[in-house]
Amino acid sequence: MSKPGRIQLLAIIYLVDGFLNIGWGFTIIFGLFSSVIGFLCFPIGFYPIAIGIIEFVYAIKLLGDPVRLEKAPYLVSVLQLTTVIVLDPIGLVLGIITLLIYNTSKVKEYFSFTARQLKMESSFA
Repeated sequence: MSKPGRIQLLAIIYLVDGFLNIGWGFTIIFGLFSSVIGFLCFPIGFYPIAIGIIEFVYAIKLLGDPVRLEKAPYLVSVLQLTTVIVLDPIGLVLGIITLLIYNTSKVKEYFSFTARQLKMESSFA
């Protein structure tokens, strides 16, 4: 089964949002250092940086052919939704889009196919 184009779209969304989250996290950290109160609250910036790194990792896994994931990374999309906590509405919108893409039939079929392939490979090893 060939990889659907929507999987490639998911990888690109994760790459773009990961870059934006890392940039936003560093902006929060360096912007908050300019005030005394901000110095106490600067760990808030580490949250989008961590999510951005997770998105990069899954984007690289989704870009591979074949995809080496047993199931769709729904958790990454849920983490995108939670970036609204640090005032990132772009992550909220992209999280909704990725969840909608994951619920399409082609994407579900592809991930069930890759899960069967990985189980067969592990049984032969």
